[in-house]
Amino acid sequence: MTGFLLRIVGSTSREPWTQRGMGEDNPAVAGSSSAKPRGAGSSGTGPAPHRPENGTGGRNTLKGNDPLKARQDQGDRDPRVVWDNPGPLNTTNTPNTMETLHPGKVICLAQNYPAHIEEMGSIRPELPYFFLKPVSCLIHSGEPIVLPDLSREVHHEVELAVIIGMGGKMIPRERAMDHILGYAVFLDLTARDIQSTGKKTGRPFGISKSFDTFGPISHVMPAAAVTDPGDLTLHLEVNGTTRQHSSTKHMLYGVGELISFLSQVMTLERGDIIATGTPHGVSEIRDGDVIDANIDGVGTLHHPVTRA
Repeated sequence: MTGFLLRIVGSTSREPWTQRGMGEDNPAVAGSSSAKPRGAGSSGTGPAPHRPENGTGGRNTLKGNDPLKARQDQGDRDPRVVWDNPGPLNTTNTPNTMETLHPGKVICLAQNYPAHIEEMGSIRPELPYFFLKPVSCLIHSGEPIVLPDLSREVHHEVELAVIIGMGGKMIPRERAMDHILGYAVFLDLTARDIQSTGKKTGRPFGISKSFDTFGPISHVMPAAAVTDPGDLTLHLEVNGTTRQHSSTKHMLYGVGELISFLSQVMTLERGDIIATGTPHGVSEIRDGDVIDANIDGVGTLHHPVTRA
């Protein structure tokens, strides 16, 4: 298999349990009272995976008569719920040695920070609003961001990215944090002129998000090393001048909520990237600029900007 590889910092360990499928070997189907996988509250060898609160940070949650919430609540009893872990990672603490992982989908949340919604003149969404970016847009820190000929106005958007370590479908909110492998710094670069035209004409604007180099991502910090993803400082500078500075505590929908919600829409798989949205301060980048971004305790990005 070829393609982009996520680089995972340090070491981590996870239990090689699997609960999957619709057959009699699945306790959730067979009616066993031991349907909970190890590490998610039942007895079993090894410690439970790191789960800071539920990833909401006290922010807005999906409540009321939400039909998705009703389906989440029955997650422990629903045979459609999938827990899948291919086994422990082969990561070591050896210097210059990192485990690598092929990413699957790149799922990006839009309009998840009130101040960004305001600066874009958008309407606050009733449910998490997302779009997809192709894996081919991903680049590592240090690589150049290439401005495409098709666009005259490209904007930066710094975000916290969540890397899925344990795949799942119909994931209950209270178990969502157990599915996280780690976190990374992500830039959702956007051809704003193309996006604006698409919005005005009612046409899809996926092209504005999909150019090569439009998805810089840092090394992955293991989840156990991040105390609270709901209270992290995001910072981005262009040519040494601060453009974005905020905190994940301002997200409308926290990490746990987003994982649970997205798993109602699509099966999440090991290596999937969830970019959790950008705060206010998005603005244009130009040929010759240098972008530096960081999230405290997670990672950094450094990118020169050039034109194709």
